Amino acid sequence: MQITQALVLGATGATGKNIARELLRRGIQVRVSSRSRDKLERAFEGLPVEIYPLDLHDQEAAHRAAEGCSLIFHCVGLPAEHFSDHLTLTRHTISAIRSSGARGLLISSFWSYWPLPERPIRETDSRRPESKKGIIRRDQEDLFLETGGTVAILPDFYGPDVDIGMLNPAIEAICAGKTANWIGDVDHPRELIFVPDAGYSLVELAMRDEARGKSFNLPGAGAISARRLFQMAAERCGTRPRYRTAGPFMLALLGFFSDQIRAMREMYPLYRKPPVLDGSRLRDLIGEVPRTPYPEGIAKTLDWMRERSQ
Repeated sequence: MQITQALVLGATGATGKNIARELLRRGIQVRVSSRSRDKLERAFEGLPVEIYPLDLHDQEAAHRAAEGCSLIFHCVGLPAEHFSDHLTLTRHTISAIRSSGARGLLISSFWSYWPLPERPIRETDSRRPESKKGIIRRDQEDLFLETGGTVAILPDFYGPDVDIGMLNPAIEAICAGKTANWIGDVDHPRELIFVPDAGYSLVELAMRDEARGKSFNLPGAGAISARRLFQMAAERCGTRPRYRTAGPFMLALLGFFSDQIRAMREMYPLYRKPPVLDGSRLRDLIGEVPRTPYPEGIAKTLDWMRERSQ
């Protein structure tokens, strides 16, 4: 199947931007979509993409956006108060995939895996999430898989263009000489993905016939403690790493002042000692994938933060 044009839904997020760049690198025409034209134009300024504002709540509009596309990427992110809308938007994406005859790939997270094993998580491990957000993620994944789509499971993000997650704000705070906030054990090994690394693997998966109807873990650069990451950032900035950790009680208290923190309370068990992903299924299909070492990823993230602040 020749791929000539792709649609990226939720394109203004970090994964959407990197998928679009990888598609362009491969010579594929790219249609980028989100609700805001202004955000799309800022995110893709100077790049040869087709800007297509879209409210994915409108199923017919989703069909029109998918016309002529042979790949569709669902990278949509929603704030906590609208998180349940993910299922409706996923169904509309699947309907657009069917109407256009395209292949589809869903970006998801490790939230659906539960209970967590001690070893790295495999795609065949149990998915019996207890949190509302985890259940929604699992149901999204099942919808995609049942219709022959591909699901990519990612760990937490960090790096340029990332506006969610914990590490970017922590790096920024440490380099400003402030105290970083962190959820969970700073010494427990955890895994993060430098988000520019994801573009290659996600596009490669979407183009493979063998990936249809399957889920794949996309690992980061290996397990590392938050304490070590803080030290790396501080060494780059010439500061001292200071941090405070938030447990269930602190999250409950801070939740009175922040919707985002309040929404994270139910996810605490996953973040207290977060999992590491087994990426062997992905490597068996597409070979070795980009995995930027943490010192290099933090350095590039800091460069981006400095450029953004100018």
